[in-house]
Amino acid sequence: MKTVRVYYVYIMASHRRVLYIGVTSKLEHRVWQHKHEVFPDGFSAHYRIHKLVYFETYSDIATAIAREKELKGWLRSRKVALINAENPKWKDLSEDWGKKVPLLPARTSATGIVRRKVSPDPSPGKERRAQDDILDDEKDSLEEHKHFSLIRLKSEDSTNRLTRARVCALTKVICELAERRKPLILTGNKNFFSAGADLHEVAALSSAQACEFAKMGQALMNAVDCFPAPV
Repeated sequence: MKTVRVYYVYIMASHRRVLYIGVTSKLEHRVWQHKHEVFPDGFSAHYRIHKLVYFETYSDIATAIAREKELKGWLRSRKVALINAENPKWKDLSEDWGKKVPLLPARTSATGIVRRKVSPDPSPGKERRAQDDILDDEKDSLEEHKHFSLIRLKSEDSTNRLTRARVCALTKVICELAERRKPLILTGNKNFFSAGADLHEVAALSSAQACEFAKMGQALMNAVDCFPAPV
């Protein structure tokens, strides 16, 4: 049976209700990173954003990224109203993670978005340096250094082809790294940076999907072009 991957659009808050909106495929790990300030120079560490106050789940990465972008564009009052509707006391939804508690069944809201409370995966090792687990889809890695960030493309055949999953993941991570304003290095292996689009995947796309893929590629290039530091 094929495993369906779930993507989470989530909102974290500080005790002063400073908000952070993100997207990830492993919510438990990402929340752990926020709480332990794994990236000390980041926005969430600066404002001590440690409470998970809201999240939504999606089965499609492109839809999840679009939803995250939509929420980031909302006025603060609208974001607060969204949280209040689901979590009026702004309770930390992850406070019971790690304890033996039963999972709550999934439910669907009036908007058709499935939300659920989930149990955590094991605490990640301290050596893990990836900022966002969406990169795990293509085995790419993100390395944080003092004066720069480095994204290394990896694939089993070493060609690092630009699949739809990879394009979405790279766009998301590059946009997040832009907030840090550090130079960014994009690299591959000794034979390939990237062989380009995955032609087998492209050949199977419908006309509508091909149009969507083209727009995804444009979004990735725009993210690189608008990056506030050398790439």
